[in-house]
Amino acid sequence: MKSKMDEYERIRRDSTVDGIKVRVNRSTNPGHDNEQKTIIIPPHNSDIRNLAFIKEATIPQVLVNPRSIMFRNAVSAIPDTFSWGIQTNEDSFEVGQMKSMIDEVRDQYLCGSCYAVTLAQILSDCHVVSGAATWAPNVSATSIMACFGGSTPCNGGNPARISIQLSRSGAMDQTCIDYSWCAEDKKLCTNRNGKDEFTVGHLDRLNENVPKTCGCYFNKSHKYSYKFDAPGESIHNGGQFRNVYKTMVKQHILAYGPVIGSFAIYSNFDKYLVYGSEINGGVYFENGNYTPDMSSMSWNTMAGTIKGFHAVSVMGWGVAMNIEHADGQFGDVPFWHCRNSYGRDVGNKGYFKLAMYPFNSAGGQTDSLFSVGRTTGLGGMILLKCTSPPVEMTPVEISQAKREAIKRSKDDSFYEATPAKVREIFQSETVPSELWDLWIFIPLIVASLVIVLSFYLYLP
Repeated sequence: MKSKMDEYERIRRDSTVDGIKVRVNRSTNPGHDNEQKTIIIPPHNSDIRNLAFIKEATIPQVLVNPRSIMFRNAVSAIPDTFSWGIQTNEDSFEVGQMKSMIDEVRDQYLCGSCYAVTLAQILSDCHVVSGAATWAPNVSATSIMACFGGSTPCNGGNPARISIQLSRSGAMDQTCIDYSWCAEDKKLCTNRNGKDEFTVGHLDRLNENVPKTCGCYFNKSHKYSYKFDAPGESIHNGGQFRNVYKTMVKQHILAYGPVIGSFAIYSNFDKYLVYGSEINGGVYFENGNYTPDMSSMSWNTMAGTIKGFHAVSVMGWGVAMNIEHADGQFGDVPFWHCRNSYGRDVGNKGYFKLAMYPFNSAGGQTDSLFSVGRTTGLGGMILLKCTSPPVEMTPVEISQAKREAIKRSKDDSFYEATPAKVREIFQSETVPSELWDLWIFIPLIVASLVIVLSFYLYLP
């Protein structure tokens, strides 16, 4: 019997096929009629199919949400470029403050934990953008793995399913439990970075090292628990009106923060991260040929073989102007600006640009990744909200044996931090806006003082 991956390989090589039609249950709630509908699994690695937690009818073309960044900055249209991962001179003071608290690039190393790292970072970021947290939450990927990753958390996970669990149970920050079990293991986990996750032969040993108790190193104090908002209706575009759906994603990013993106990893992606992230506008094309010492693009007939599937944070979007997108063909290429989980040494300091559909059109998606909300959708992005502040709770303590087996990255005082101490540790060091406005006058004041002092010093 052919595997699902074989089916995707067949479909993605047939340019006349727009997707695979499958039957799915409309309802997963007990007691509801198990009505079915037909949906399409898209063969695009950057098309938008699953916009969970957002209703199409309630999203206007121009943002009117009073909590949105667009409203606060009195902008009536979506900008051509925006990213929570890039600070610019055009940012308002408020947006600049938020960007200073956006989660930094992390490295999953050799554990296949991209789902947990991405969920932790999205959970952190959307609390910041919504104003639910006035500090950088630094949600723990290990907390998510221990609570929801099962017995093999380094073998990958289902971000859509876990996002629902996180709306109910939540996850702790890194003062509760962190990635030390991997980050301090230079023999098994950190001898290579995350881009080599699909070539690891000792995942069983890594899985043994992950704490399996849904708790913290210590339970001497309360800890913050961070949750996603409860899921709402999912929507699915059935392969049509792609630009409308891209607009909705952009609106969501502006209003609520980065979103989860999932796409197929082809054999050329790692090479792009190492050799091509500064070439041709830095945009990744699934059929690009990326080689050492390259100075221009060359092209393959089609994308290579699929190595696996990967989850990343979609931070924003942009347009690369007049770049090569096919052999000898140039033009403007829209892209998603993504934060990876492979560390800062690959890509553009851990970020990369993913060409939007139709410039990338072969990437496969899997139905197991996208079952969200009250209906089932399939596709490339999951949109989540965090509008409620974190709550304090008394955590469970992991076993002493497991705690002692982990070489922790920080002193015990860090892991014993109270919520008040957490806010202090992770508080962004920013200048009040009223003082910020005065900073522009400091050079003028200093120059004036120098002139006055010079005048008096040279008096006879």
